[in-house]
Amino acid sequence: MPQHQKWWSKLQHPLFMTIVSCIVVILLILGLLKNTRQLLNAHREINQIKTEIDNLDKKNTEISYLISYLQSKEFLEEQARLNFGLQKPNEQIIVVKQSATDTTTNLVNSQVFDLPAPPQPKLTVSANPKKWFDYFFAPQ
Repeated sequence: MPQHQKWWSKLQHPLFMTIVSCIVVILLILGLLKNTRQLLNAHREINQIKTEIDNLDKKNTEISYLISYLQSKEFLEEQARLNFGLQKPNEQIIVVKQSATDTTTNLVNSQVFDLPAPPQPKLTVSANPKKWFDYFFAPQ
């Protein structure tokens, strides 16, 4: 029995209990961090899926508007005018042709822009010792 008491008394030693408690707390914190990381990843995935759903809803509404326009009478009339040259009764068609030369191209091609640039004066480059000599000994 005395050996059993020695073993039990070693387990009840404050240093041993502190070490065991620290190990248990560290294991609990690691488990908590793992669960928190998984929770954050799940929230991130949920947010990505929500934005994807919003984008798909926007595309869906755009496609539904396009389908409703393509099925409308106005689209049919427009296609009949453009592709088949049809027109309504008492309707006159006017074709406007674009001119071959545009006004902006006329300005670019004019002689005003063909003038040579004025000559620029040449700058003399002096050596560094000459600059110092002029700085200290040149008349002012």
